[in-house]
Amino acid sequence: MKCDKRPIGVFDSGIGGLTVLKEIIKLLPEEDTIYLGDTAHLPYGTKSEETVIRYSLDNTRFLLQHDIKLLVVACNTASAVSLTALRKEFSLPIIGVIDAGARAAVKATKNRRVGIIGTETTIRSSAYTKAMKAIDPDIETIGKACPMFVPLVEEGWTDDAIAVMTAERYLIPLKEEGIDTLVLGCTHYPLLKNAIHKVMGDSVRLIDSAEETALEVKEILNVIPPNQIEMAGGDQGEGGQLGFSYEKGHENQRDKNVPPILNLLFTDGGPSPFVDRRGFLTPPELFSGEHPLRRYFVTDFSPRFEEQGSRFLEMKIPKVEKINWG
Repeated sequence: MKCDKRPIGVFDSGIGGLTVLKEIIKLLPEEDTIYLGDTAHLPYGTKSEETVIRYSLDNTRFLLQHDIKLLVVACNTASAVSLTALRKEFSLPIIGVIDAGARAAVKATKNRRVGIIGTETTIRSSAYTKAMKAIDPDIETIGKACPMFVPLVEEGWTDDAIAVMTAERYLIPLKEEGIDTLVLGCTHYPLLKNAIHKVMGDSVRLIDSAEETALEVKEILNVIPPNQIEMAGGDQGEGGQLGFSYEKGHENQRDKNVPPILNLLFTDGGPSPFVDRRGFLTPPELFSGEHPLRRYFVTDFSPRFEEQGSRFLEMKIPKVEKINWG
C-alpha cells in the first residue's frame, strides 16, 4: 500500500483517540489522515455494547465516504465490543487498540501478572484478558475500571495532587496484587502517565497501546499491495453505498436513491463540495496538492475541543469540522 495515497481513517468517542493519531503521524508523517471524534455520544465507556456497536458502524460509514484505505478504531471501548461487527460489515483493513496493547503487555511482563485499567465497558468485556490469554494462557490479569480518569484528563488535571490522589484510590489495590505490568486501557490515560507512575513506581511497566497500534498500521501498509485492498467505498454493508449530503444546498449528491443519514456542515462557510471522479464528496481545497492532509471532524462542538485536542495531539489543530447525523 506504499503508493496508495488514500487517507488513514481514525475514530474515537471524543478526543482520546488523538493520542493514537499522534503516534501514527509520528511514525508515518507522510500519510494523510482523517479523524472523527464522536463527541455527541461520549463517553462510550458507560454505554451498552449494542449502542457502542451502532455508533462504531455509523462512524465507519462516515469515514468511508472520504475514501479511507485503512481504519483505526482508536477507542478501547469500541475496540473491545465492535471490531467483530465492523470486520463483518466492511471490507477494508480494520485495526483496534486492544490486540496491540495485549501483545506488548505479554512481552513486557516477567511474573505474568498484568493489571488492566479502562472504562467500565472495556473492563466488563474482558477483551484485554482474552487477547492476552490467546497468546499466553498462563497470564493472570486483574482489571479495574477508573471512570474518574477521563474527566481529569479533559480538565487538564493530569499531574497535580488531585490526579495523584485519584490514581492512589484506584491503583493501590492493583499494586498490592503484585502486578509488574499495567495496561493503560483507555486512550485518555497516557496523559496521566506521570501520576500513575508516582503511584505504581519503577517496578511496574506501563503499556500504552497507542505506540503499538501505530507500529501495526505501518506494518500493514508496508506488506499489503494496494491492488489487494478493495476500495473503501466498495463494500459498506447490506445497505450498499451510504448517501449523505453537505449542508448549503447540496443535498443527496452522493446517491439520490439512498436517504441521507448525515449532513456535513462546514463551520467556516467555506466552498461548496463536489463529487470527484470516484463518486466521493470532496471539498475543492483538498485537491490543492497540499500534503500531508490532516482533517478533524466532530459530531458535536465543544468550545474546548481544539484546545484539548491540541494538547492530546501535541500539535495545533487548525480547523475542526462538524457533522450532523441525519
